[in-house]
Parts: sequence; C-alpha cells; structure tokens
Amino acid sequence: MLTTFIDKKSQVTSIAKFLDIVVPDYYFTDDAIKNDMLTYHNIHHMMSVCCIAFSDLMQGPQGFVLTKSEQQILFLSCMIHDFHHKQESGNDYININNAVSYVETKLYEWFPTYSKSYSEVLKWYVKDTIKCTEFPFKHEPITRVQQIIRDCDLMMFTQIDGGIYLKGLCNEMKMYDLTGEQAVQQHFEFMKSIRWYTTMGQQLYDLYYSSSYEPQIADHWLSVCNQFNQVI
Repeated sequence: MLTTFIDKKSQVTSIAKFLDIVVPDYYFTDDAIKNDMLTYHNIHHMMSVCCIAFSDLMQGPQGFVLTKSEQQILFLSCMIHDFHHKQESGNDYININNAVSYVETKLYEWFPTYSKSYSEVLKWYVKDTIKCTEFPFKHEPITRVQQIIRDCDLMMFTQIDGGIYLKGLCNEMKMYDLTGEQAVQQHFEFMKSIRWYTTMGQQLYDLYYSSSYEPQIADHWLSVCNQFNQVI
C-alpha cells in the first residue's frame, strides 16, 4: 500500500527544461512532514498540480492551446502557489502573500538564461494567477492559465496517492479523528460546491464523483480510504 507521496521531481524538471526554466535546488527540500505529521500544502502538492496542468488531458485536443510564455506562467504558478505555506488552516491570504512575495523577489532565479527584465514582466502574470488559488475563492479566474490552475489545484484526491494528500489536509485542519471513509464523504460534499472552468476539470469531476461511477473508480476511492487510514 502506498504510504508516501509519489516523487514527481523528474517530471517537473523535464517540463521546466522544455520551457527554458531552471528550478532552484533549494525548492526540492522536502517539507511533507511538520511536527511529525503529514502535511498537504507542500512541494509534492505543487509538483502534482503542475503535472496535472501539463498532462495530455489538459493540453490535448479538448484542452487549451497555450503559447510558450503562457506555459511558463502556468508552470511557475503551479510550482510556487503554495510556497512557504504555513501548513495549517487559517487565513489563506497570508499563504498567498508568502508565495507572491517570493515571486516578487526570487522569480529571476528560475530564468538564469534570460535577462532579468524578462522575469520582471512575467512575475506580474504569475502573481495574478497565484491569487486565483486563494481559498475561500475570492478571485475569478479569467485567463486560460488561471482557469487551468484553479481546476488542477482541486484534483489531488483523484491521484494515485490521493489518500495521502487527504490525510495531510485533515492534519492541517486538525481533523485528527476522522476515518478515511468519513474524510472521503466530507470531501464529496465539498466538491458539490465547485464550479469548473475547464473541460478536463468537469470531466474528471463527472468521472470520479458521479453516483454511478465505474468499478475502477470505486476501487480508487477504496484505495484512498486505505491510504488515509495507514498514514500518520
């Protein structure tokens, strides 16, 4: 049974290389554990959002066709949107401000082969995109990139290691006594309130959260519950 996050460093590094971006080495410092407990808002979450955003489903025939600069903005926003997160429930504005402040001062480090003026221009788009992930949702996603990250940020529990993410989220919310089954049930209720902005987002919701989902989807949620119940 999977009890640790799937490491997606190689995947995001490959995407970064394609986009002429270099992820700083310090970014990959593992922050999955805080106070001996699993977290949710960590580098694994951000890398997973990035991988979903650049998956064939999102970038394929039914998805968006993005320019290279839009893809760079999307990559950076996914990879940084929860950077320096407090990893606890509370005012999400603080977390968003931490990420935005990092973009303001350090984004140039991700573009060592470009002039600093290039990142100075890009950072305004990245900051606006990151703000669209603030929860409760306050900023309407207008651009294609903003719509993609909004939807992808909500897809963690459809992933193979979804139960680990769900346990991390419950830990951050101090919901320590929930079973996997109870956590999944609460998550299903929350997802009913979500507005989707992309075809992929709506399709994944219909696939994973329909009352008449296929047997393999039922197996997925059973795996989520089992993962949840086996991690700290």
